[in-house]
Amino acid sequence: MTRPTTEQLKTSLEQLVETYNKAVKTQQDCKEAIIATQAVLKDRELEDGNTNNTTSKIHKRLKQYLYRYPLLTFLVMYLW
Repeated sequence: MTRPTTEQLKTSLEQLVETYNKAVKTQQDCKEAIIATQAVLKDRELEDGNTNNTTSKIHKRLKQYLYRYPLLTFLVMYLW
């Protein structure tokens, strides 16, 4: 097995950085979409007079997963 050349390593690094940046952007986009959806659900609960905490429980679980498993979150959204 031969050693990768410097150019191959640079190209590989560029690809990795690009993939990483796309993953971070996807994660941020998903986070923003979750926040927006939760806001709509909260508004609807207030309009309907529904005071249960279902939305806040869902928000708490999603937040835990986003922070605990960012790569998993990216993969799920990427494959979805």
